[in-house]
Amino acid sequence: MCLRIGRIQIDAILYYLKALLYMHSNLYVDVAVLKWVLPKQECYNHIKSLVDAEFGDRIMYGSDKRPGPG
Repeated sequence: MCLRIGRIQIDAILYYLKALLYMHSNLYVDVAVLKWVLPKQECYNHIKSLVDAEFGDRIMYGSDKRPGPG
């Protein structure tokens, strides 16, 4: 199971994401999109909150490519 998160209601999504990660040991989160939709510090803060909640081993950084030339 894989869940991807973006900008929409990020705080509420992270709250539920942490609950899902706690309940399902086979759930991983891809945070690649965060760098495109959040300011750098906010992105780091959200990733750090997942690591601090001891889900660091289930964070993936995918190869999402921002739409556009090149």
